[in-house]
Amino acid sequence: MRALLRMTSLTWLVVLGCSASELPLASVGGDSTVSGTSPRQTGHASSSDQPQASPEQCQQWRESLDYLSAKILFARQTLTTDAGYADQLGGDLPADFRIDVAELRRHLGVLSNIPDPTRATGFKKPSEVLGLFTQAFDLLDTNLRSGHPFSDGSGNGERLLRLLDELHMTGRTALSIACQEAGCRW
Repeated sequence: MRALLRMTSLTWLVVLGCSASELPLASVGGDSTVSGTSPRQTGHASSSDQPQASPEQCQQWRESLDYLSAKILFARQTLTTDAGYADQLGGDLPADFRIDVAELRRHLGVLSNIPDPTRATGFKKPSEVLGLFTQAFDLLDTNLRSGHPFSDGSGNGERLLRLLDELHMTGRTALSIACQEAGCRW
């Protein structure tokens, strides 16, 4: 039972932003965490080869990553039809519901100096993920200019949804892992 709980908990590592040594386990008896020393206890968790980010840099990365993650999810949920694009192009949306490509690119620029991990993570490297973000934002900009990417025959509406799915499912995880290796603790 404990092994099953640990496996389930490990799937949430990146989502929760903690290390395996800090995961609480709902087991009967024994300690309530996975044994080991927490990276937060030691002050560092990454390879000595990896440059360490300052706390200010980590905070900037987190803010931009949170912003992009929220907007990617929002875009994925609202830009599923030409009507979703029409809503974005209309003048009556509150600022919080607007998808501003220039602001997305600004936040992407903040993330552009996240170093690639020195070890294999099972996810794409930040440099690869940032390229996918750039592709998605270029396509989003094209789609917003078109106003009807689902009915214009280009296939761009569907292509953007596939890119947003990939970024939503793996992009944040890949960037979070790289930030953690660079010494960020969220």
